[in-house]
Amino acid sequence: MQQSTNRKSDHQREQKQQYQGKKRKKNWNQSNMLMNHKEHPRPTKKPKRSHTHSNSKKQPALQLDSSSNSRLWSTPLSCLSWLVSSNAAHDESQDFITNYWSSKPYLLKRRNAAYYSSKGIGIDISTVYKIIELNEGDFSFGQNVICKYYDKSTKVETTTNERGDLVSLDEIKQLFEDKENGATIQLLHPHFYHYEVAHLIFQLESYFGNFVSANIYVTPNQKQGLKAHWDDIDAFILQLHGKKKWKLYRHKEEQQRFPVNESVHDLDVNDAEKFEFIMECVLSPGDLLYFPRGIVHFAECVSSSALADNGGESGGDDYSLHLTISTNQNHHYGEVVKAMVSKYVDELVANDVDFRRNLPVNIIGLVGDKPNITQKMEAHTIAQQKRRKFEGKISELFDKVKTSVFGAGDEIDGVSRTLRAEIMRETVDEMAVQFTTHRYPPVQFLAPEQFAIFGDAANKKEKEEEIEPAMKAKDSLIEQVEDQQKRGTIINVQSEVRLVNPGWMRVVDVKQSADVAQKEDGNEQKVDAFLDDEEEDEDDDVSGNGVETEDEGKVLLYSCVRNEQRTHLMAYQEETASEPVMATERDKQVFEVLNEQYPDWIKVHKLNAKCDKVDAKRIRDLLFSLWADGLLQTKTHS
Repeated sequence: MQQSTNRKSDHQREQKQQYQGKKRKKNWNQSNMLMNHKEHPRPTKKPKRSHTHSNSKKQPALQLDSSSNSRLWSTPLSCLSWLVSSNAAHDESQDFITNYWSSKPYLLKRRNAAYYSSKGIGIDISTVYKIIELNEGDFSFGQNVICKYYDKSTKVETTTNERGDLVSLDEIKQLFEDKENGATIQLLHPHFYHYEVAHLIFQLESYFGNFVSANIYVTPNQKQGLKAHWDDIDAFILQLHGKKKWKLYRHKEEQQRFPVNESVHDLDVNDAEKFEFIMECVLSPGDLLYFPRGIVHFAECVSSSALADNGGESGGDDYSLHLTISTNQNHHYGEVVKAMVSKYVDELVANDVDFRRNLPVNIIGLVGDKPNITQKMEAHTIAQQKRRKFEGKISELFDKVKTSVFGAGDEIDGVSRTLRAEIMRETVDEMAVQFTTHRYPPVQFLAPEQFAIFGDAANKKEKEEEIEPAMKAKDSLIEQVEDQQKRGTIINVQSEVRLVNPGWMRVVDVKQSADVAQKEDGNEQKVDAFLDDEEEDEDDDVSGNGVETEDEGKVLLYSCVRNEQRTHLMAYQEETASEPVMATERDKQVFEVLNEQYPDWIKVHKLNAKCDKVDAKRIRDLLFSLWADGLLQTKTHS
């Protein structure tokens, strides 16, 4: 199975072509605040997004909370529970997380073929063909669609992954319907086109706090599309159509388990010295199979006659279709420790001159697998001395790194412990910023026309006739309030407020965010640009005690509400990141109280009392900006 969250290869190439690179305009409509208030609560640069405002002053009745669709999942936990439980009335999510997540396979035989379609995820081959047909001229092999065929007799896998030419629906059908070598169709990232799958991805990302993606696989009858392999992701297999037989194996040696790269060669699962058999199962519509990163697997579509001949259950079909949900790519302890060690070394380079001294002349001629030693014996001896001196210096610097991390004695000292904790927090904050600014956006902020497929007509009706009109009504309301300078009609001391979801945002200080930015090409001036663009009123009072100091700390608030749908997962492409908004160090108190209060409501006058460092009017403006950006709710305005 081709890994579905390969952010550095197929998906990045696709999105780099599609993304137009438009920068959002910074609209500093501040009203005595440093925070950037956007006119609209939704991204204004969404593809094909229409902001047709109504003249009606009626307040929207629909609460646009994190569920965004009352027919789907109300919370991330309810989504996971639906995914891993035998039925909607029985929550088995805790058992799954405790006993199976990231450790061993999990098989759920529901015997309910309509389980997934009940939420609008009843996908068949006609859905795949429709998505491809609508995107002919844009889709290319290897970036949007991959066709693969595995010949079990010759053990050769044929793939279109490296072709790169435009996809033709007629050719896709021809490859799939070939009676001898029928290919498996792999449709990458169906959540860009399918409304209900988009909801599933968004809610699971909110639960796991990590990137989640999807692929669709359609395999012809009695064919195997992919060789035996392991992936660098955890996989949920949702069987939607037909039947597929899976075989799972794992490495015998524990130290070989959970590899960080996907396998390349066809694996010999019969090699008893390397692999051990785990299970064999046949998935039917409504079933679920989960397995963690590194589990060796392969699968083939099986027909009803083939199952019956082997004593299996009947009811197969002419093809198998399953949806793979994937996560946990490059999301392991090693990544955190590697980033932390890099920070330690950065600290030492900045503060210890020994790390900044030049290397010896022509050191590459003395050290390496094949050093260029062509001198006479006397010169060879001198070269050996220089090499030993170089190795000694490197060893000395490594000892300094070790001391910096662990302290000078046998036990870690207080200074080292404090530094380690600080670096760990910075590292995880950087991971959080990357995730927050590149994750899938809240689906309610996307226009209905951005989805080619609605799996359930009732979901489509709710999106078009309830959610979207409420979003446009809010757009209109914001415009009216700003034109008339009546923010108090939305936020006043008696208003009850709460965050929509604390997981949608991350607050970091400017210095730390600058450290993140400087590691990404072309982003060194990003933080300075925000500072330079401030239009602060000299008479404004931005502190709780009426005094503003020049060294007032700044913080950046990152959120997912302005993320681009088609740049999902591009965490290594800085130009696709959604931009943060700015506040002051004192404002963090407001965010912290709102976070602590969640999911309960809090009256603004009580919030004022808890935030003694921040002026009441400033609190009102901060709350209004959060509300306008879709990060805050009030009981009277969604």
